[in-house]
Amino acid sequence: MTEQMQTQIPEEPAGWPAGPFDFGIALRCLKGGIRVARVGWNGKGMWLSLSGPLEGRKIEADKFWSLNNAAYAECQPGGAANVLPCITMKTADGSILMGWLASQTDMLSEDWVIVPDQDVSLHPPRTD
Repeated sequence: MTEQMQTQIPEEPAGWPAGPFDFGIALRCLKGGIRVARVGWNGKGMWLSLSGPLEGRKIEADKFWSLNNAAYAECQPGGAANVLPCITMKTADGSILMGWLASQTDMLSEDWVIVPDQDVSLHPPRTD
């Protein structure tokens, strides 16, 4: 992040930068449970979130969508498997994409911002 950008980042009450900021800060925000987005994304209302705790979470076999994952979990002690987190994306069409991957442009960009929880415009109803 350039020195000029660092001086322009206002602090929110909880101590998180309002942005814009770089991908490293975006990752720290995600790990802290904060949604982030890029100003440069073309899609409306797109944002990222971390799907669970960094250490993972035990999920019972009957909670899996994948029959293969459910079968694996059934064979584990307690009938559950540890599911590790991933970065998810709320897409422009209102879907949740599991396992979002950053492009080179995303990682090098300095236009990341926090998505406030109270921003209802980011949650348009699905039409399907």
